[in-house]
Amino acid sequence: MEEPVKGLREAVAQNNHIVRRSSFFGLIKHLTYEPTDSRLQFTRKNYSNKTGEELKRLFTEPDAAIKQQSLQGYRIAESANGGYLLDICRSADRRFCAIQLLQFFNLDYNALTDVRFFEDDSAEAICRILD
Repeated sequence: MEEPVKGLREAVAQNNHIVRRSSFFGLIKHLTYEPTDSRLQFTRKNYSNKTGEELKRLFTEPDAAIKQQSLQGYRIAESANGGYLLDICRSADRRFCAIQLLQFFNLDYNALTDVRFFEDDSAEAICRILD
């Protein structure tokens, strides 16, 4: 049996560049991308089956190819409903991004990929593609 794929939040929290910060007397906790001291935001987007296939391909592309596609104006549009979800974690300054693709199967969304991390220019590129 295969090892279960780690969830996005757990993987991000274990990244060496991520720190947990507290504010308001320790009552509010948030994750921060330490190199730029930028707060992380988690989102989830829906994609159609056709677009989900594009996203699967994107997971196999090297960072340089993703940067090039971003500069050429390549974008992936979100769908109202679909068989795929993309979990996204990005820093407010777009210098860090982590993504994980999930697919609807057996009445639930299941992780289809491992978490992929992007930093610096690669993170900005993937954020532009997913905006």
